Amino acid sequence: MKLGLLSDDLSHRSNKNFDYIKIRYELEKKVREKDHLISDLKSEVTTAKSELSANQERNAELQSNIESKDAVIETLSGELESTRGFLESAESRLKRVEAENVLLSQRLLDEKHKNAEAMNEMNRIMQQQQSSTGSLIGGGLNLMKKFGATSLFVKSSGHEEGEGEHDIEDDFVDIKGSEEPDLPVVVDVAPPRRPMHVTRCHGTEINDVVYERQKFMTAGSDSTVRVFPRRGSGTEGDGTPDGELADALLTLTAGGPVISLHLAGEWIAGGCSDRIGRIWSTRTGRLRHNLSGHANRVSSVRLIGSGEERAVTGSADRTIKFWDITRSQANALCSMKTNSCVDSVGVSSDCSTVASGHQDGGLRLWNLQTRDKIHFLPKLHSSHITCVQFDPKRSAQILTASRDNTLTITDTRTYEPLTVLRAPGFTLSSDWCQVTYSPDCAMVVAGGADGSLYLWNTLSGDFIGSYSGHKAGITSVFWGDTGVMSCDKDGNVIQWG
Repeated sequence: MKLGLLSDDLSHRSNKNFDYIKIRYELEKKVREKDHLISDLKSEVTTAKSELSANQERNAELQSNIESKDAVIETLSGELESTRGFLESAESRLKRVEAENVLLSQRLLDEKHKNAEAMNEMNRIMQQQQSSTGSLIGGGLNLMKKFGATSLFVKSSGHEEGEGEHDIEDDFVDIKGSEEPDLPVVVDVAPPRRPMHVTRCHGTEINDVVYERQKFMTAGSDSTVRVFPRRGSGTEGDGTPDGELADALLTLTAGGPVISLHLAGEWIAGGCSDRIGRIWSTRTGRLRHNLSGHANRVSSVRLIGSGEERAVTGSADRTIKFWDITRSQANALCSMKTNSCVDSVGVSSDCSTVASGHQDGGLRLWNLQTRDKIHFLPKLHSSHITCVQFDPKRSAQILTASRDNTLTITDTRTYEPLTVLRAPGFTLSSDWCQVTYSPDCAMVVAGGADGSLYLWNTLSGDFIGSYSGHKAGITSVFWGDTGVMSCDKDGNVIQWG
């Protein structure tokens, strides 16, 4: 009995020992796992500490850079404030100078206008005196002719008998045929302010007008170029057309509307919509050359130099042609292709460069000797260019007008726009409106669709003013040595004073 109890107790204790062993094994297993976890954590802590140390060094470096840059920013901020102060002071001085320049420019223009009027009045008096003197001498000459004399002795007021030697031949006037000496040309650079004479030249619109000393020429949509005598600049007309066409000295016929004109010496060149450029004599009206070869209208023709040897044409067929006109038949030397219709061409005063204005608003420059393209200014204007003109003094600038209703002056050396000229209400009236410099390059004048002349100062770019005169849109303005002439869509030409 007692042995059975002991056996049961032993069995029970053995089971407990087994449970204890099992629990110990589980605990040892967990201890090993914790040891591994602690080891991993220690490794991570070591890595983190290393990264922290590196980051601390980087942070210190960044902090140093930030402090350095803060110092630079502070220095630059001080310099910026100083520069702003200087700029404000300079702008203030510039505004004062510009205001003074405007006043001086206006005073200069007024003085030029007064001087031009005085010179014109002197011209008129000289013409009257010359006419009176010519009448007196003419009467004496007629008497001499009546009695069979061939020369008239005129006593010189500056020589008395015995006062030095004097060639007596200088005191004789040939009565067989003498012409009036030309009076000096007065270069009128006064701004045009009022219409002096109005001439109705065509029954349709006039596209262009040019003049020389005694005559002016008009290009009409009636397919003619008409030549008229110029009136004197000393008297003022009534300012209104009489409704009847004026009598022309010559009428030159083309095969279609004449778009543009260019005058060189005796010769007048016209670009026509029938795809032909023409060259006539303004003295006889004889057609000298047909410049045939374009596939679309000839928008512009320019005679080069004296107009005796070469010419250039620009066409809506996107080509520019150079012509030899020394022979009986004009010969196209070469044809320059572009990717846009040509609306206007201009030639520099030294005959070395041709500029072409295009429908894409771009300006192209060409070497006249090699016929190579020198430079291309794309999108000089946002719409097509109607007129290209080099400045008449040195060809250092190019004036362009565009249907975007702006005028631009571009430097021919840097190819950079110098000035863009604008005015309130200014718009061009046609696709080939001509604008121009004054002879001294101090001003630019253009005609507007409202029938007014618009005037700018080229030195400052300031708009001077507008002057009404036409009842229809102005298509072309020409400023020569003796003033401004303009033409319009009603067929009228105005000479301004």
